[in-house]
Amino acid sequence: MIRQFLRLQESLGRRPSLTEFWNSGANLKDMRRHHGNWFSMLSECQSINPREGLLVEEYGDFLSEVETTPLNKSFKMVLLETFQAMGGWISPPSISALSEASWKMLGERKELHGDLPEEYRNSASLPQGWQAFWKKNPIAAWTGEFKKGGGGESFFYSVNDCFVSKIVIGKQEEKVFRSLVQELIEFRYAMYQSKQTTSFDGDLDALVNLLLADSLPSSEKDCMALIDAKFRNVLPSGIIEAAATLAAQNRKELAHQIITEFLCEKRDVERTHKILKMRLLFNERSKLKLDRSENEEEDSSNQTISEVAEKLVLVDPRKDATYELGDWQPEIEELTSYVDDDDLRLRAISTQDAIALYVPVDTGAEILWTDKATELSPVEGDFQSTNDDEIVDTRPLVENSPYAMLKSNDQQLIDKVKSLSTEEQDILKYFFDNPGDKAADAKQILDLPLSTINRALSYALSPYLQRDSRGGWHCHSWVAFLVDAISE
Repeated sequence: MIRQFLRLQESLGRRPSLTEFWNSGANLKDMRRHHGNWFSMLSECQSINPREGLLVEEYGDFLSEVETTPLNKSFKMVLLETFQAMGGWISPPSISALSEASWKMLGERKELHGDLPEEYRNSASLPQGWQAFWKKNPIAAWTGEFKKGGGGESFFYSVNDCFVSKIVIGKQEEKVFRSLVQELIEFRYAMYQSKQTTSFDGDLDALVNLLLADSLPSSEKDCMALIDAKFRNVLPSGIIEAAATLAAQNRKELAHQIITEFLCEKRDVERTHKILKMRLLFNERSKLKLDRSENEEEDSSNQTISEVAEKLVLVDPRKDATYELGDWQPEIEELTSYVDDDDLRLRAISTQDAIALYVPVDTGAEILWTDKATELSPVEGDFQSTNDDEIVDTRPLVENSPYAMLKSNDQQLIDKVKSLSTEEQDILKYFFDNPGDKAADAKQILDLPLSTINRALSYALSPYLQRDSRGGWHCHSWVAFLVDAISE
């Protein structure tokens, strides 16, 4: 990381800014993991002067906060830039003056107009209610009101209608400190705008509001349960707890804000957006079906049996037809489509017939034949005895059945598994490592369409796995050596 920085510095003939370093393709997460933050790395490289070094050492926590604070909108950086331009480090501005100056700053940065609520975007002058809006965000964010219980470290506070910094900067250091902060502000603008132009189609803020459309409970425990249900496997427990605490204190807008800011900063933000859209769709469909079922219950009380029967049209789905049951709609995501199970039934019969003819062992499935034909008492037509020591199974084998596979040698089994597609092998290995998981769980980890996973489980992988009563999938015990073979 340092060598990459030094090469860039040599090519520019000066110290690069953080924005330039980021644009060069540097991995900033690695940089922070090894050096803490941008200015700490510069100190290690001796690329800042002594005055800057003293400020970095004394106010490193604040500089790190500016470099990494979550941004759902650009407002936190707009406020900080305006605060600096007004000389706020030396003379704290009033909140009313800071709000008005921030509005003008947004007017100069046309590329940020999309962050404004629609009712403010076309206002030529300071709109009514702007100060109240600006106090909720970003002033509340910088004063620490977004943190759990309003506690935690913050670098600003409001007193006597003034926005005051807890950082005390002398006049001689103010210019140098302001340049350090401005370098970080410019980087955050660049990174934020890059995300806006290359990000997913949609708005996480709107999705969060829709998912939490119902009023949050006043009980912190109930609120945590609700948020966890809506954002399962998406939000960590710390964010859920913080949002629930804010909601319990009647700071529900701040609870929404902290959830949205965390989601926007996730590395897999596009995938998270898709997951939340699917959950919102599922919730809406569930509510619609519930409303319809309630209406049908009311209508059914006034219907005769023949009238109800007319609504049912049952057609065999194996003939490329569909079921119709009133306004029935198929479930999404977790539920699989109809599967023709004739082949599966045939395999089950074959497997049952083969019981006691083989014993699975650790290195594969070996057919153990008895020494005397009379001990087997085979059904006529199934077996032929050639002599006292040998029994020949003359029954036709069902292709891909466990019985047929276990009569093959280990290498044939391995070759068959290796002939599976890469996706099918990944699915098999996933359920071997995670027995009892459902198809939807595999979808989250493997990032494959649910239909692809269900198709593989129902057909190509059906000889290797079985499904439990809860819908989870388990590999047969003899699959272990096959997984080892394809993992080599």
